[in-house]
Amino acid sequence: MQLRSLYTDDNELAAAVAVVGYGGGSKWLLGLYDINGDRKGKWCFPGGRLENYESVKHCAERECFEETGVSVNPIREIDRNEEASIWYCEASSIDTPLMPNSEYSELKWMSTDEALGLNNLYDLNRDYILKARKEH
Repeated sequence: MQLRSLYTDDNELAAAVAVVGYGGGSKWLLGLYDINGDRKGKWCFPGGRLENYESVKHCAERECFEETGVSVNPIREIDRNEEASIWYCEASSIDTPLMPNSEYSELKWMSTDEALGLNNLYDLNRDYILKARKEH
């Protein structure tokens, strides 16, 4: 039996995604995903599985740091589906050296137009950028 977080209001959630912005959403931190699956070769936001007794908010923050080396402040949940909680997170600086883990071949800060103009932006991430900007 797998333990779920005691701190979420939905114990069935398995993951969190950090939609990382800077300057109120003027820049977005995306990574070129390099692992097999439907995201391989796509620009994606960091995210991953909840650890036991971890809140989805903390998971988004932790996964961002583990995957990119960037510390963020989770601001608000912008979406939720059957598997994940999606958080808009603000980075305090874009000058922090980017340190991709083994899941990404590249990390990059992009403007909204640059990110939305990517042919290989993971579809859900396009929606998350638009939601985060709309709610800002």
